[in-house]
Amino acid sequence: MANLTMINQGLSDVDSEPVLAVDLDGTLLLTDSLLESVMALVRERSAVLGDALWTLLQGRAAFKAWISAQVRLDVNTLPLNQTLVEWLLTERDSGRRLILVTAADRRIAEAVAASTGLFDEVLASDGAQNLKGQHKAALLVERFGACGFDYVGDALADLPVWRAARRAYVVGRPQIVQAAHRVAAVERVFPPEHTRISRLPQALRLHQWVKNLLIFLPLLAAHQIGDGATLMRAVLAFLAFGMTASAVYLLNDLLDLPADRRHPTKCRRPFAAGDLPLAWGLWLVPLLLGGATLISLSWLPILFLAVLGGYFILTTAYSFVLKRVPILDVMMLASLYTIRVVAEQMPGSDLTSPTFRKRGRRTFLHRLADGHAADAKMFSDRIDSVYACSVCLGERSVTVVQSEALQRHGDGTTLAFQYSVEGAFGIDQALHLRHEGVRTQVDLILQC
Repeated sequence: MANLTMINQGLSDVDSEPVLAVDLDGTLLLTDSLLESVMALVRERSAVLGDALWTLLQGRAAFKAWISAQVRLDVNTLPLNQTLVEWLLTERDSGRRLILVTAADRRIAEAVAASTGLFDEVLASDGAQNLKGQHKAALLVERFGACGFDYVGDALADLPVWRAARRAYVVGRPQIVQAAHRVAAVERVFPPEHTRISRLPQALRLHQWVKNLLIFLPLLAAHQIGDGATLMRAVLAFLAFGMTASAVYLLNDLLDLPADRRHPTKCRRPFAAGDLPLAWGLWLVPLLLGGATLISLSWLPILFLAVLGGYFILTTAYSFVLKRVPILDVMMLASLYTIRVVAEQMPGSDLTSPTFRKRGRRTFLHRLADGHAADAKMFSDRIDSVYACSVCLGERSVTVVQSEALQRHGDGTTLAFQYSVEGAFGIDQALHLRHEGVRTQVDLILQC
């Protein structure tokens, strides 16, 4: 009899626990399913973007329903809040009822619920009502009564829901926790693993800015690094190139989310891992491009802006298309290095160092003949060709911008492109001959 009493008491305790309502975006998921859908639409069905703008005028709920019908997210790759998931598993195993309550469209919410297997019920936006804030609070009160549920959320929009709940569970940063404390009894906080600011440098690829030091090469060779005006111009060009490159990296990360998440290492990138909100990337891209343009227009020659625009177009094309095209990807990578050198050859500088011109004439293949190839033994055939063409084109471009060819060919762009073709096809042909068993000078770099 005593054992039966204890069992009944245990069942009563389980029944006394109210339903646990859990938000989706930013709470269970470390991302925003709507922005994920927008990125998927741009990536997969850009032709219907005009329809998207028209649908948005009909309201957020209608827009969410429309876009979820246009693209299908791979919910299995979306980043989950693993700490929260583990706690929810414990709550579910104890017999507690869990429901997913979200402003996301029902299609996405049901797909996530099915993927995780955590929830007994799904309440979501249905194309007519955007289940957010007061609407979410009203529905939960209607279903379970005031203080008849606990709620897990992450944003200021969840304040009305926490106010109506028995207890609040907060996923987020100190500002959100403080706001929740003012309207509800906060039972537990699930803080983020990383601060957003700490992950921003990786998203911007600040370490890649070192490539832009090529801009200072003409100044060093011409012994003008001590000229204050020229140095300042080079510093501004360095910043403009860095900001433009970071904008392209962000755009690439936003549009490559599914592929990055399936990659063994790229899955740790800030946006793919959910450490940075997608919204940050969406406003940082125009901000960085605008800043680079402002620097160019305000303090640099107009020709530099044209070079920077070409760099942006080529970098974007390389990131999204050309990096997957054999040979052409090598040419483009080499061209991107060359542009950094060409960019500093603006009117007003007299970078005519004979030493610079002499060194510029020493192409990569000449170096092979001289036996200077010890650093290449770590590279595969693919990396060999990229490295070879980059150096070949970089050295050739220095000759173009530092010799009489600059006067004969304007800014040297045409001849630089000619050398990029020459270098890329030359190295590619040498690699092909190597695979056919024919020894070439390139074997010096491949076999040392």
